[in-house]
Amino acid sequence: MVTLFDIAQIAGVSCSTVSRALGDFKGTNADVRKRIHKIAKELGYDRNGLARSLVTRQTKTIGLLLPDLTNPFFIAILSAMETIANEAGYSVLISCSFWDQKTEQEELNVLLESRVDGIFFYPCARLEKGKVANIRVPLVVSGQQSSRFPEISFVNIDHHRSLVLSVHHLVECGYKKIAYFGGNAHSPTAHVRLNAFKDAVRNQKMPMSDIEISEGEYSIKSGYDRGLNTLDSKSPPDGIICGDDLIALGVMQAASELGITVPDDLGIIGYDDVLYAALPQIMLTTIRVPCEEIGSVGMKLLLRLMSGTKKKLGMQVLLFPELVIRNTTSLNHIDISNE
Repeated sequence: MVTLFDIAQIAGVSCSTVSRALGDFKGTNADVRKRIHKIAKELGYDRNGLARSLVTRQTKTIGLLLPDLTNPFFIAILSAMETIANEAGYSVLISCSFWDQKTEQEELNVLLESRVDGIFFYPCARLEKGKVANIRVPLVVSGQQSSRFPEISFVNIDHHRSLVLSVHHLVECGYKKIAYFGGNAHSPTAHVRLNAFKDAVRNQKMPMSDIEISEGEYSIKSGYDRGLNTLDSKSPPDGIICGDDLIALGVMQAASELGITVPDDLGIIGYDDVLYAALPQIMLTTIRVPCEEIGSVGMKLLLRLMSGTKKKLGMQVLLFPELVIRNTTSLNHIDISNE
């Protein structure tokens, strides 16, 4: 049976472009759309037939839809998932939403039209019923709160624990004025982490009015720009908790350029513990998120769902992070602040 990949290969375009063209979505070049329709007709592509085959046929292919394929966090998840899938005799079809909801829906359509046997989905925004209502293959979701979707299986991280560990560590080290540099405002994970940070601050009896909070991209540049702006202010923080390690790396660069010594003058905590965080030149104190475990557990759960009968209630897996203390925080800060 002809797939979107067959058409895309002949047309020399992406599967997303083929899907948009065949669905007559706006934004596709008229000539490209016409050429794709011609190729599809010549190959005998049956859009409705493919949709009907979702339930009854196997392609030994699993779809992975992630929001970012440049962030080491997602690369680690992807690598672990692909390894488990290949060991089980499946290939993976990798899609990326680039943190864009419209692109996400298009990529999801591509996966379904490609007759994948199951999908691992890390949404770029808050998951809505309409997004998953038409998915008729086994589904595992990560990066979302699961309480609103009891029928779906989830693999998540205990973000509350991670932020409690981070805030407690900075307070224990003697850092007095704490800031939080979060991630994308529309990212569900960023929203959960921000709320967990606020809860952790309240637990320490620290007034929220004294806490600086900002949101931005999960990128080095975002951390750098916010770091320059915040650290060069009249009342800069002496401790910053970051939404991920990329942001933290940007903050470290900003502090260096401003002549601020880490960890003596400024404590920095990252999030994820990606590979470069432990490099000798960086040695970032961070929250170690079991990225590989998210991938391996998520794929094993999906394979389990694919091999069994459909259940009314999904399965919930919660993984626990840990604080890894390196050179960007120091208990010696207590002595410095009390001099």
